[in-house]
This record gives sequence, C-alpha cells and structure tokens, in this order.
Amino acid sequence: MRRKLLIGALSFLGLIVILAIAVFWYIRSGRLDLYLQSQIIEALSDYGIRASIGSTNLDLRGNKVTIRDLKLFAGDAEKEFGIVDELTAKGIVFEQYKELGTDAKGISKNPHGPMVAWFKDPAGNILSVIQG
Repeated sequence: MRRKLLIGALSFLGLIVILAIAVFWYIRSGRLDLYLQSQIIEALSDYGIRASIGSTNLDLRGNKVTIRDLKLFAGDAEKEFGIVDELTAKGIVFEQYKELGTDAKGISKNPHGPMVAWFKDPAGNILSVIQG
C-alpha cells in the first residue's frame, strides 16, 4: 500500500514539474506576449479601433505589460490616430488621477516628460497613450 502511495505521489510531483517547465517555456518563447497582443487588439476592436503592436514585454514581477510601437487606426482608415479627443469620441473614458495632475480630459502634463493619458480596456487592463 505504501509503495503504491509513494509511486502515485512521485508521479503527481513529476507532472507538476513537467507543467512548470512547460509554463516557463511558454513564457520565455514569447508566445504569451503574442497572446497578450491578440487580446489587446481584440479589446480595442470592440470600440471600432484597429491596433498595430510592434512588440510587447511581460514583466511577471511587476504584473505589467509594456507595449512598444502601438499604432491606432479608426476602423479601416489608413491614417494613424491616437489623440485623446478622437479616442473619447469613440467612447473611451480616460482615467482621472489627482496624484498625477490629470486635467478634465484625463491628460497628465508633466513638465519634464511627455503628456500621458490612461484608459481601461473591456477586460479592466489599464492602457496609456503617450505623446511622442
């Protein structure tokens, strides 16, 4: 009986180790980044916004995703946009952060850096638009 229990416990532990290795490989291979890109693109398409993302970087320690080269387009338009007024016209509500000194539109105007505005996607993730 003890032998069967020991074999069962070792088999279960082996499966846990294999699963942990598979998850680590999935994250390190960049496939999770591609999945996150597709989720962001899909969430923005709910608002009629087409997005093009250059690259993403998942930081597991800070629970955040960095998006590089994000380009937003209105529907099938070829001209890129990302202006707060145009996004607001599409129904996006920008977050208000008193600590960051956001104005009525939700734009933080830092004298030592770019202007930034934050909004939530349908899944509750916070995204930002940065002047630059």
